[in-house]
Amino acid sequence: MAGSAEVATDAALVSDDQLPGLAAVLDPPALASLLERHLRRHDPAAEVPEIRILDVQYSQRRAAVLVRAYVRCTGLRRTARQKLFLHVVPPEEGPPAPAARLLARYQDWRRAATPRLAPMPVGALTIPDLGIAAYAFPLDPELTSLVDVTDPLAMRVAVNELWRRRGVKVRRVRVETLAYTPGSRAALRYEVLSESRDNGLPEIRHLVGKLQQRKSPATLFAGHWAVWRATAGRIRLAPPVGYLATFGMSLQEVVRGTRLSDVTEHGALVKGVRQAARAIATVHSLDLPLLATRGADKEVRSVRRWIDVLRRIRPALDGRLERLEARLVAELEARVRKVAPMHSDFHLANVLVDAEGVVLIDWDQVAVGDPASDVGRFLGALRVSALRATGRIDGYAELGEAFLTAYLATRPEEERQIQLFEACGLVVAAASPFRLQRRGWEDGADAMVGEAERLLAQSVRRPAAPPAAASRSLPEAARIRWALDPVYAQALLVPLARTAHGDDLEIYRCRPERVSAEGNRLRVRWRLSGLRGEERWKGTCEGIALSPEARSGVLRRLAALLEALGDSADALLLPRPLGFLEPLGLAVFEPSWPAPPAPLALASSAGHVERALGRGLGVVQTAAVDLGRSRTADRELRTVSRRLATLEEAGLSAATRCARLLAAVVELLGAAAPAAPAPMLRGLHLRELQQAGERIGVLAMRDVVAGPRPVTVAGLLAELNAAVDDADARREAAAGLRSGWLAATGAQPDELRPFEALALVRHGVDGALRSPADAAMVERHAAAAEEILGI
Repeated sequence: MAGSAEVATDAALVSDDQLPGLAAVLDPPALASLLERHLRRHDPAAEVPEIRILDVQYSQRRAAVLVRAYVRCTGLRRTARQKLFLHVVPPEEGPPAPAARLLARYQDWRRAATPRLAPMPVGALTIPDLGIAAYAFPLDPELTSLVDVTDPLAMRVAVNELWRRRGVKVRRVRVETLAYTPGSRAALRYEVLSESRDNGLPEIRHLVGKLQQRKSPATLFAGHWAVWRATAGRIRLAPPVGYLATFGMSLQEVVRGTRLSDVTEHGALVKGVRQAARAIATVHSLDLPLLATRGADKEVRSVRRWIDVLRRIRPALDGRLERLEARLVAELEARVRKVAPMHSDFHLANVLVDAEGVVLIDWDQVAVGDPASDVGRFLGALRVSALRATGRIDGYAELGEAFLTAYLATRPEEERQIQLFEACGLVVAAASPFRLQRRGWEDGADAMVGEAERLLAQSVRRPAAPPAAASRSLPEAARIRWALDPVYAQALLVPLARTAHGDDLEIYRCRPERVSAEGNRLRVRWRLSGLRGEERWKGTCEGIALSPEARSGVLRRLAALLEALGDSADALLLPRPLGFLEPLGLAVFEPSWPAPPAPLALASSAGHVERALGRGLGVVQTAAVDLGRSRTADRELRTVSRRLATLEEAGLSAATRCARLLAAVVELLGAAAPAAPAPMLRGLHLRELQQAGERIGVLAMRDVVAGPRPVTVAGLLAELNAAVDDADARREAAAGLRSGWLAATGAQPDELRPFEALALVRHGVDGALRSPADAAMVERHAAAAEEILGI
């Protein structure tokens, strides 16, 4: 988080041959002179009497520095403060220039703001010979919506639409910037004045908005919402409010309290750390549907990134840092687990204290990971605070012991695992004083590195327990509950829907409906509504449970089939795969037609609808596509044989007749030429078919694989045999379905005959197993199979 700090002036400590501009931006007097010279090209009266460095983000071949410039320009009576984002790159790369649209949007923002809030006459300055670009806040080429979320009018319009269904009208929004990390993230505070649309009563709410580069705010909100819902009444969190997907912002309520890092009274500190320990242990004990995971790869990247920074700013420690990095990486790769929800940024400043206890805030990074990471990070933060407050890194040893004792009493954890992450937290924190350019940051960094080495040595003194197996599977009841939670489900679906329909889509409502939940066959339908640009938008998504091994393959194969079909005007309209909701184990599809569908009018039009269905299916099955997975006729036979064996074991009377029919099918298939392979739509049933205008659409199916081309149509014919009671209508409907499919595929009737009989036997066996007393339907299927086989 950016903030004021004492300024270090020895820029030579961090000189970098690849970034010659870095020394200039870390030398405040030189930077003030440099900016003043370039500003005068736009305003001859411009002056920059002072610069203060607020935040430094430094990595290989890039630096992002936030400064506060004190600026005097034409039209200003007094000096005004202006935050500047200084982007430093190698001069040969050239500093990036903002898009023209963004520069124009900044000028609109500037004209609406008071001169003292926007004193700079220009939004961006470039100094090519040093590889420096300076951007006036809130212009940020990487956080492109920062201009919008700092605009009170734009936020009033956005929040008004977000809250429309609450029956309120937003009258005014006031904006205050709380924190800003250039090119990465921002936090803003909003005072929102609204009134009831019914009685005009006013309401003031205070919100915090979070903006993070390349992270979906809906996804961040989903994790926060899951923790908040699961812990309601048990621990206190900042309540999540919503998100503005088009702005990339998540919203939560402001909560009152003092940050634990600012508490100075000893007794209050001890009480606060104990309460914080019990609260985070409660979160670690939950079973939550979280999208994000934090495994060894992320922990290793964090350690490597900050050790790289430390090696650059403290070259005297290079050898020690190299050895520390190698040992930390080896331990993390061997020991990190993904077993529980974790905060991922748990430190003293994210714990608020008030008269009622503690409130945990900033749940943007909640993920499934190693809970020891949160504990170690908090203990490391206590050591950093002790170093600043007492001059000794062990100055808060009593507080650390109180926190650890309270945590372990609530949730057991191996202390050596905690020490590993405490060492990692100190490595990450060692560069923080440099980031804020505090005097004496070198000594602080050295002390933290030394303590990290000591803790790591303790952590590996004896072998640690092997990592627990990662498991993200929710119990079935919990999975259904979260899939039907309209707020949570909507947040998960937003990124998928925006990918399919455009980044101007904002979803405001989700109505879930459980279609089925048989065993592991959960299926949910979500009806969505919102705005696409300025137009009202409605959509429907289907979520279907798939086995873990099938998840990625099903979506890939269906997408390949859709691509192969292209704009075919006669093919069945297939559902479009949108993606996979990992926490719920659901693949998400949406209908590929815009108009509301209608049920198929079976056996009501001389076989016309059935003929269109057969033709549409046949066109799909003539598509030339490599699906990468196949299913043979033998496997279909084995499936029916297993079920028939169960029927025989139960001693049911239908078993003998079905066995005789199956033997005839096997003989016929053995004598016939192998059926041509084609896309086989698994799980396609008559109930999944709808009339979409002049065509027939498929609501859902479970997979598409290469297989004998008659299998799919044969299954539909068997279902048709059960669905239509009138014998004449049944024959006419079946004839229409057969003729349409044969004409589209060019297949011969003899190719279809054994598979249709097999499908009828299968439906007969399944019916007898489900309802042994319903002999009439079994007889109907058997009679139809006998007719086809000529028995």
